[in-house]
Amino acid sequence: MGDYFRGNIKIMLQSLVFLGLFALPFLSHASTKYKTHQIANLKHNMVVDPQWLLPIANPNDKQQFYLADKSGKIYLAEDGELRSQLLLDLSTVNNADAPHEVALTSFVLHPDFAFRDQAGYGKFYTAHVGKRSVERKTKRLQVRQENIEYHFDAVITEWQFNPINHEIIEPSSQREILRISIVDSVNHIKQLAFNPFKKSWNDDYGLLYFSLLPEKSLKSLPLYSGTILRIKPERFGRKNYTVPTNNPFLKDSEINDEIILLGAQNIRTFIWPQKNNEKLSVLHHYNNQEILSVAELRSDWRTTAPQHHISFVNTINNIVLYQGRVLSSLRKNLLFLQNKNQQWSLHSLLLSDKNDVQPQIETILDVPKNSNLVIFTDTFNELLLLDQNNSLIYRITQENSAAAGTEVTQQESSVGLAAITFLLIIFIIFFFVRSKNARKGLSSLVQRSYAHMEVSQSKQQIGLYRRHQTTTETILNITDLQSSKINLNDVVISTINKESGLGFSDAQELDLRENFAREYKDKMIDDKVRQISLTLNDSKQDYSISLYARKGNQRVTKKRYKDVIEELVDWCWLIARSINGQNTGQRTPRPTLKSTAPKPTNDGGTQTNKKANNQEAINKVIAKMSSKTQTAQKNDLLVNTNPRRPLSDVSNHNGMIDAELVNALDKLVKLKQQGFLTDDEFTKAKEKLLRNLIN
Repeated sequence: MGDYFRGNIKIMLQSLVFLGLFALPFLSHASTKYKTHQIANLKHNMVVDPQWLLPIANPNDKQQFYLADKSGKIYLAEDGELRSQLLLDLSTVNNADAPHEVALTSFVLHPDFAFRDQAGYGKFYTAHVGKRSVERKTKRLQVRQENIEYHFDAVITEWQFNPINHEIIEPSSQREILRISIVDSVNHIKQLAFNPFKKSWNDDYGLLYFSLLPEKSLKSLPLYSGTILRIKPERFGRKNYTVPTNNPFLKDSEINDEIILLGAQNIRTFIWPQKNNEKLSVLHHYNNQEILSVAELRSDWRTTAPQHHISFVNTINNIVLYQGRVLSSLRKNLLFLQNKNQQWSLHSLLLSDKNDVQPQIETILDVPKNSNLVIFTDTFNELLLLDQNNSLIYRITQENSAAAGTEVTQQESSVGLAAITFLLIIFIIFFFVRSKNARKGLSSLVQRSYAHMEVSQSKQQIGLYRRHQTTTETILNITDLQSSKINLNDVVISTINKESGLGFSDAQELDLRENFAREYKDKMIDDKVRQISLTLNDSKQDYSISLYARKGNQRVTKKRYKDVIEELVDWCWLIARSINGQNTGQRTPRPTLKSTAPKPTNDGGTQTNKKANNQEAINKVIAKMSSKTQTAQKNDLLVNTNPRRPLSDVSNHNGMIDAELVNALDKLVKLKQQGFLTDDEFTKAKEKLLRNLIN
């Protein structure tokens, strides 16, 4: 009952938040003003003519920003001022003999930067350009042709802050990840980024994306055509990084495995426009046009122009997706800046796949005329501006007309009050209806999911059925599936995908059955819920199939618990062979136990239960083992009384006993794997077998 009321309270609070957000426009009215407030001055006598990259807010301290100059120096700004002490100077670390030949082009924090118990704690990555070094042993991406002369390297490096003090960077933590051979220094890595929507439990969490600017003389080559690449930057054995198994060009020998998009020409920036979506929004200069394109992974724009794009008249430095709370009217819009006649303006663009969507001017920014602005966000996704010419950081805030002193008419107030009252009434009705139906949640969940799946005879497709339906609603090709997860009471107990180690084997089948067996032992009290579901993914979306659901003594689904388990085990072997055959073993045939028990009769007779069959199988194994053991012991006795018999024969007999023991135990293990033995039955059988051997 406690969980029941806590769930309803949670729903009530969420509804109140929704109500407040919904009513906000009525209270604030349509008239909105935006103001710029200076929050940091980065001017310092030790920094001369800086060329700042985009600042990064310290997720551990909202008053701190990490600042990087293109010369390779990284600083810390706190409470609106730049600290005099350098955090890191790449020019002295990477190239002490020629410090002016290093140019920092991008840097980014690891998504686990602020989480102390994670491997990425305190880590960040830099991209810089330096003179080509043939002595470096780091893996190098390049095109090997005799007529190409490479003069520079674009380098990605991992760094580590001191685990106790995030104001000290350990120079010894420097770890080169990869190098890309480039002809000219302008052909560098423009941006490093991690997908902000991915969570630690996602399979593709922590993948590093980066863009490489094109080389005009080599634009026909995939690597130098304006590309976005993706890697997993963690060390793996002797490799400094690995390539994700779902990168799109792994099977194309002419395109580097790391590439996920090519032919984009001059890429200015890229972002992820939505959650749970592999698409990218790419701002780039393409065929003498400034455009924002929607890119699918595997897009190749060398010969075919982007299908979905929006053209801009003026050049745009960068673009952000606003997800903050302060500028409520701009939430989930793409925002960018434009400069016309020395006047900077903020523009918004609603997310859409249509090409005819036009940006809207939101406000003219109150900044000096000589400003050179770029837009970015802090750790709370609120909007900030960097003035690169004047070394200033601004925050944009929203002012409502009422707050600014504008008179509000009586009629407007009445409309807003009536709207809030109406919404409150709707909320109260919704809350009580929701509370009344809360106990029907399990049935509702089953209805929202697929209830049954059927594998075709050719084992090439599966059909998904809704509850109480006799025809398939969705048909999936098994070869298109990317992953399969089995959930027991909302806990993932089995995962199969294309990654190494995530196939299937006899040992994994045993673990799966043990998980189900432990759950089966728990008593189904009145409020206890037992649920088994299967989640499939084909890279487009997830498909949830609710195979078994029971609450207390009431079963919502038709199939029995043990029947569902057998179907799932068969499915695991099938899908594992299809999508990850290299990491899937050979399935051990399930033993067939012959039963001599009579079948049920119409007059109430009963057949011998399964437990008796199990005991019969166990007794046969033990009896067979005991017989062979006794024979072996007699032979050993003869050996001991015959002095002419060599000792090697004694060892052979002992080896026979050991081999027979192993075989007998192996048979017991297989019986347990196939579900014929419980943990207690297995333990007792093993003890009896060993006891007979000793006797």
